[in-house]
Order: sequence, then C-alpha cells, then structure tokens
Amino acid sequence: MTKKLTSSMKKANKGKRPVSTTLNKTKKNNGFTELLGIVQPEGLINTTVSESVVTEDSNSSEPTLVRAIKNPTITITVQNINSIASMLQLNADQYFIEPVREELSVSEYTTKFFKQTYVLGSLYYQLTKPELIHPYTNIYVQEIETGKVFRSSNIKDTLGIANQECKITIEPNNTYRLFVQSHSTNRKLVRGSFVLLRK
Repeated sequence: MTKKLTSSMKKANKGKRPVSTTLNKTKKNNGFTELLGIVQPEGLINTTVSESVVTEDSNSSEPTLVRAIKNPTITITVQNINSIASMLQLNADQYFIEPVREELSVSEYTTKFFKQTYVLGSLYYQLTKPELIHPYTNIYVQEIETGKVFRSSNIKDTLGIANQECKITIEPNNTYRLFVQSHSTNRKLVRGSFVLLRK
C-alpha cells in the first residue's frame, strides 16, 4: 500500500531550473503519468517527492499539490469474470432482483418494495461506478443473458481483490453485472441500475 504523503509543499525559486524528480519509474495511464503511486496529468514538468509532492505546471508559475493514491481502482473485465472457477448458481428462491424503481436508501427501499425489514448486509447494489470494498464484502455475478446469479468462494481471489481494501469498477459490457454487498443502512440506490436482496 502506498505510504501516505504529507501535504507540506516546497516552492521552487522563480527563474531557476526546477529540481529534478526524485522518482524514476513512470507508467502511462489514460493520459496520466503514474510515479510509484502518484498520479499527475501530463504537461506537469516537475515533481519533487520527499515528505511532500510538488509540481510546476508549464502554464503556471504556481506550484501544484498532487494527491497520492490511497486506494487504487481496479477495473474488472469480462475476461476476469470468465476466469473465475467453481462458480455456484444461486437458486431462484434465494434472492429477489429487480431494476431500481426509486432512489431510496437501501433500508427504505427494502421496506417499501420488498415489504420486509432491512437486515444489514442482505442487500446488494449493482456496481456502476468505482466503489470502495472491504475484505469482508461479498460479491455476486449475474449473467445478463440468462439472468442467473452466481457466487464463488474464490471470486475475490481470482479478481485480485481478496484480503484488501480497494476500489473496484467494471468495464462496460453486455455480459455480466456485478452486485456488491452493502454494509450500511443509508446507501442510496441509483435509478436505472439493479438491486439484489438475499433472502
């Protein structure tokens, strides 16, 4: 895990050659340059990293603080899901699944539309944007064409997200939906997505 960087800043003297970066390894990533966990837009000409992160924009004389990545986002692909072994199909009587009809909290939605008292951890929301998950968070996979829902004891191992806190997202596709277990009572469901309630 990337060590947390302090927010102290060092200003380069105007007119002087910028101090060279203290990091050597770089990686291009969607128009950004990643330096050992530090992401900065291309066009930044200098980064100094010690206890702080300072940049100089080529279009500005003001230094810019670059944020560190605390929880990297992992994008899950169809190929990742296809590689999951030993997926077990849930019986249809083990869950309810439907499109979100109203943007309510998970507890309110359960009471209003599933007509039962919300039990913490029983509701799963469709992954539609990067979400922070924890080692104890369960994930279900739905095959869109058949509507079948699957679980697997090694799903998080296969996806490379076991035993860690990280953000995940899924690439746009017409093959699978991912459902993430909610551990709160006030998470608001998104209209246009799907929701799954485990019985």
